[in-house]
Amino acid sequence: MNVRLLSSPGLLLLICSLDAVLCLAAEDPARFLSASAWQGALTRSASDAGSGQYTNGSGSVCDQRWTLNHSSALNVTIPLDGTSQSGPSRIYLTDADATPFSTLDESLSEDCVSTDGIRQSASYGARLSSDFPTPGDVSMLIDTDAGTYTIGFDLLIGYQMIYNGTPSPLPDVAFWFWNNAGADSGGHVTRPLPASGMTISGAATNSLTDAALHGCVSGATASAWNDMQGNLVITWNLTPKTNAVELQVEIKDADDGTDYDYWLPAGNLRRPEEPGNSLKFIGRLVKPDGTPSTDIATSMKCELLNVSQEPGVCMNFPINGGANRDFKLLQQANFPPKTATFWLVDSETSMRTVFPGLTSAEGIVSCYDYGAWAEIKITAMVNGQEIVGYRKGDLGKEKAPIRLPKRKSDSHVADLWKDQHQVRDLADDDDSDNTPVGDEHKGDGFSLYQEYRGFSEKMSHIRTNPDEKDFFVRNKIGGAETVTEILKFARASGLRVHHRLQSGEIAPDGLMTVNAGWAALHPQNGIYLRGSTMDTGKSRSVPKDEYEGTISTPGTRKAVLIDKGGENVFDSEVGGIVQEKFRFSSIAHELAHCCSVWHHGGCDPAETTWIVGLAEGDFAFFENGAPITVCNEAGTPVSPSLDMTVWLGGPEGQHSGNTDCLMCYGVATAFHKNQAAKRYLAGPAPVGKKLLCESRDGTGINGPDNPYGPRFGNAHINRGNCKAQICVNDAYKDAQKHKDHKYPCP
Repeated sequence: MNVRLLSSPGLLLLICSLDAVLCLAAEDPARFLSASAWQGALTRSASDAGSGQYTNGSGSVCDQRWTLNHSSALNVTIPLDGTSQSGPSRIYLTDADATPFSTLDESLSEDCVSTDGIRQSASYGARLSSDFPTPGDVSMLIDTDAGTYTIGFDLLIGYQMIYNGTPSPLPDVAFWFWNNAGADSGGHVTRPLPASGMTISGAATNSLTDAALHGCVSGATASAWNDMQGNLVITWNLTPKTNAVELQVEIKDADDGTDYDYWLPAGNLRRPEEPGNSLKFIGRLVKPDGTPSTDIATSMKCELLNVSQEPGVCMNFPINGGANRDFKLLQQANFPPKTATFWLVDSETSMRTVFPGLTSAEGIVSCYDYGAWAEIKITAMVNGQEIVGYRKGDLGKEKAPIRLPKRKSDSHVADLWKDQHQVRDLADDDDSDNTPVGDEHKGDGFSLYQEYRGFSEKMSHIRTNPDEKDFFVRNKIGGAETVTEILKFARASGLRVHHRLQSGEIAPDGLMTVNAGWAALHPQNGIYLRGSTMDTGKSRSVPKDEYEGTISTPGTRKAVLIDKGGENVFDSEVGGIVQEKFRFSSIAHELAHCCSVWHHGGCDPAETTWIVGLAEGDFAFFENGAPITVCNEAGTPVSPSLDMTVWLGGPEGQHSGNTDCLMCYGVATAFHKNQAAKRYLAGPAPVGKKLLCESRDGTGINGPDNPYGPRFGNAHINRGNCKAQICVNDAYKDAQKHKDHKYPCP
C-alpha cells in the first residue's frame, strides 16, 4: 500500500492507494433514502411436466400425467408509505393486482385401478380467472443501518378449478411466492443493498414441491406435487424515482471573477512553465427551476477533453517552446485553501472529489497558452446515476462537455475576440486582412487563429487585428531617431508595424511563426533592423542569396542594414566618444523594400566622374571618354576647370516621380534629360520622404511646375504608385507580380 500525505493549513488528509485503485469513500447507503418511489418489473415463472404412479387413500393404484405453466410480468411503482418518514429506513407500499398480468395453466389426468379391479379415470385442471377480485400489495423496506432491503410479495393470482371438464363455481387463488428461508421464511425476500449504484435487482427460487405446499400452485396437480422437479422463480428489477436534479456549472476567471462569456486564455511570458491565468468552475446540484436541490452527490468528477498542445505560449515566444498541454488540473490548485472542495488529481486531465455528501463542488483549471482550447466535463454521481453538467446561462441546458474558452464547435478562437473584430463567421485559417490593400495580395501571413493567439512584444502580449496587415521589426539600432523613422514608415504604408521586439521574440532567421501549430499557413517572417559597422555609402535591405536582385516580402530578406552616416561624437554626459550616427533617413525606405516596394526607377548612372581635358583645342568635360557639355539647371554652360565627381540621375530613374515618396532618391548632384551629351548640375533636391506615392506622376522638381521643366519626370511605367506595391505576406514571396516591376535599363 502506498500512502500520499496532502497537507493544507490546519489539515492533514490521508489518501491511500493500492496499485491504481484509490481507497476513497465507498458510496454511502444513505443514498437510497432519497428515493421517493421505486419503479420497475416483477416477474414470476414456473413450469413442469411429468408422469408417475401413486396410491390414493382408498388403496387404488393410479397412473398420472401432469403439466404446469405459470408466468407473470408486472410493472409496479412503489411509493413511500406516507411522507413523514425519517431516520435510517424507509417503507414503500403499493396496491397491486397480479392476475391481469399472469398466465396459469395446470392439468392432470389419472387412471386408477381399485383393489377389486375396478378401473376409473379422472381429469383435473386449473385456469386463470379474473372473474373475481384478487387485491394484493407490494412493499419494500430500506434499512441503511442493516444495509439491507426487503421486498414483500403479498400478491394473489386468481384461478378456477375444472373437474372432469366441469368448471368449479368457487374461485381460488395462488400466492406469488414462498421463500423457504428458515426463520425468515414467508412471502418476502431480504437482500443486501448494492454497494454501488441505485438499481435494486435480484431473483429468488423455490422448488415447486415446497411452493405448492405453501399455496403457490393450484390444487389441480396436488397428487403430483411431491414428484415435481421444476422451480418457482421470481425476479425484480427496481430503480429509484427521485426528485428531478440537474448539475449546473458556473465558470469564471479564478482571480477576478470575469464571466465565462468574457474570458480569454493567457500564458505566462515571464515564466512559461507556470500558468498564465486560471478558470474556476462551480458545479451545483439544482432543481429544474434553478433553485438548490435537496439531493446530494456521492462524488463529482472533472475531466479535460481535447486539450490543445500548441508549442510555446504564443506565436513567437519562447523561441524553443515545447508542446505541452495548454490546460491542466493541478493538485496544489485544487485543495483548500485554494478551493473549498477536496479533489484528488489523477492526471493533468482528470480529478475527482475525495469526500461524499456534496451539493456543490468547485475546482481550478490552469491555463498555459494565449491560444489554449479544451473541453471540460463535470459530472456528479447522484442516487447512483451519473449526471452530466451543463453551463450556467445555457438556456438549452446542453448536458455535454463545455468548450473552453466560449467558442463555436468548429473553431478554437474565442467568440469574444471574434465579436470584438466582427469576424464571427471567418474560419480559423482565414488570412483576409486587407488594410492596406497594397498589391491586392490579401493577408499578412498570419491566420485568424494566430492573430488571436498573439505575440510577445517587449514581453507584453498582443493580439493583433485581423483586419490589418501586421509587420514585425526587431530594432537592434535603438534610439529615438530610429523609432521616428519606423513610425514614419508605418504612417506612410498603413501597415500595423510592431517595432518593440526584444531578444527572444523573433527567431535568428527572422521567423515570427516559430510556434505555429493549429491553423498554420506557412512560415511568416519579420525583419531585423541592424546598424552597419562601417560607412559603405548606402543602406540596404539585404536579400537572401536566392532572392538577389528581387524585391519582395520579409521572407526574402536577411535584414535591413543601415549605413554609418557620420563621425564619432564626443558626448559630454558620457565623457567620451560615442558611437557615430547612422543614416536614419534611409530606414523607412529600406523597410519598404522588405514589403515588396521597388524604387521609382532603376537606371540612374549613379556616381560618375567628369574629367577635364582638351576637345578640338578647348577644355571640356569628358564622361566615360566622351566629351559632354555641363550646364546649370537653367541651361547656362559651366566652364570646365577641375575634375568633378557627381551622382548622376536620369529620367524615370531612382529620383523620378513623387518627391515626397519614401522611395524617391534625393542624392543626385547632376542629371541628364535624354541620352544627348548634355548634363545639368542639380540644385537642392527638396525630397519630403513622408509618404508612399499612389501614382507614377512626378511632383515638385519632377513635376510640370518646375520652371526649368521636370528634372527627372515621372516614375518608370513599371514603378511608382508605391502604396499599391505593398505586400508583406510570405505566401506570395515568389509571386510574379513582385517580379514584374523589374525591367532592363536602356
